[in-house]
Amino acid sequence: MTSLRAAVRRVAGWSLWGLPPAALAYALAVEVGAAATVVTAWLIQAPTGGHELSVAVVLLGSGMLSLEGSLRVERRRERYTDAPYRDLSNTWTFAAALLLPAGWAALVVIGNYAWVWARLRRYQPYRWFVSVSCMTVGVVAADVAYQALAGGVLTTDRPLQLAGLAAAAVPLLTVSPLLLAAAIRLAVPGTSWRQAIGSGQDAVMEVATCCLAVFVAVASTRQPLLALLAVPVLFLLSHTLLVSQLQKAATTDAKTGLSNAGGWHELAERELERAGRRAEPLALLLLDLDRFKRVNDTHGHLAGDAVLQAVARALREEIRSRDTVEILGRWGGEEFVALLPNTGRSDAIHVAERLRARIAALHTAHPDRPKTTLTITASIGVATYPDPADDLGALLTLADAALYQAKNTGRDRVATAPTRTGIPDRVGLTSAASCRQTCSRAPAAALSSSPAAAQPAWCRGVSSNGAGSCAKHPRSASAVGHAGGRAAGGTVRQ
Repeated sequence: MTSLRAAVRRVAGWSLWGLPPAALAYALAVEVGAAATVVTAWLIQAPTGGHELSVAVVLLGSGMLSLEGSLRVERRRERYTDAPYRDLSNTWTFAAALLLPAGWAALVVIGNYAWVWARLRRYQPYRWFVSVSCMTVGVVAADVAYQALAGGVLTTDRPLQLAGLAAAAVPLLTVSPLLLAAAIRLAVPGTSWRQAIGSGQDAVMEVATCCLAVFVAVASTRQPLLALLAVPVLFLLSHTLLVSQLQKAATTDAKTGLSNAGGWHELAERELERAGRRAEPLALLLLDLDRFKRVNDTHGHLAGDAVLQAVARALREEIRSRDTVEILGRWGGEEFVALLPNTGRSDAIHVAERLRARIAALHTAHPDRPKTTLTITASIGVATYPDPADDLGALLTLADAALYQAKNTGRDRVATAPTRTGIPDRVGLTSAASCRQTCSRAPAAALSSSPAAAQPAWCRGVSSNGAGSCAKHPRSASAVGHAGGRAAGGTVRQ
């Protein structure tokens, strides 16, 4: 009886039960559906002899050997990915779908994933069950598609056979990722489809492993042990993917998952060049959390981190574009920056106002005291391209000046840089006098001398004595470029 009670307590403590109801129901449905799919596959096409068993053993053993050869690399790949971790087992599971009946192919999937979990084991068991269920459904669907079109005999001398290979890859590359992405979106509200499915590089990797699987399958029809030739290829591919992930990690802010200042600056330059070629407008939002230091001082830095993460999620959800993650960045400290492609002034103001209201409505739970909620407001500066700014440095300078104006006029508001005519859409810097006023108000650490070419267009030709170019402004292009804003020793806003 005691052991039964202990078992019940262990089951009751599973993290599976902590999922949102919709995610829990979906996970159980996918697992039951996958089990039913495997049973049906075995009933329809029972094993016919020892050949299928030998092929399945070779494919499974090759997958294990491949993982063991790159175990340290795969562990680092799993740690640095910001999307669902994808191993290279498609090489063996898709080959199994081409060579074996659906039931045997499903067993190869289960065996491969069991070995991956046993050797990596960095996620909860229920996640393993969901992942293997999604992959099993995809592999069985690929097996059925190939059997229907190609008749189950692997040759490459007839067009129908080649069509069957292509058709078999489609469900594996679509059904499994979509099922898994839906589970992630339900389990982690606010996750976009792009984040759940992965990047374009992930898709290319999946296609590459499927192509390699075709070669493995063709070679295995001559001699199953030839499948081992794919092991060193996968070893090199694993290292290549790790290098790419490390490069991305170097340009990503660890706390929020957004681009860091250097990574965002590089992407923004690319986007600005594209906008120039296409003669499209572009807007930049520079956002600063009001009195964020009080949150850290009163509730601790872990609470401050929770607020930063909540604001980052709000940014992702409110700013919808083709590359949301890439154009959003943490500019340093409590500052965020967003670049809005193909967005004019009025649309940018609308987005900024919506974002400001969204942040003001956030109620973030304290990480150590769940009953304590944290609130924050934000001030936002808006600047647009090509009027008044004609390069990234000018955009940042104008947005920064507008942000100062939002701070100085009460916080929790949006301010926009004026057009070249000097008429702003919202509270902003409207004249040479306001330029001089802002310059004189900026802390000395934020001021820098710069040539007129680096100054905003509306500030050129103005100085404290009324003649020449403005010698000081909130920040020059060189001051905000790669230094990471205030994180690199600039001003501190409250």
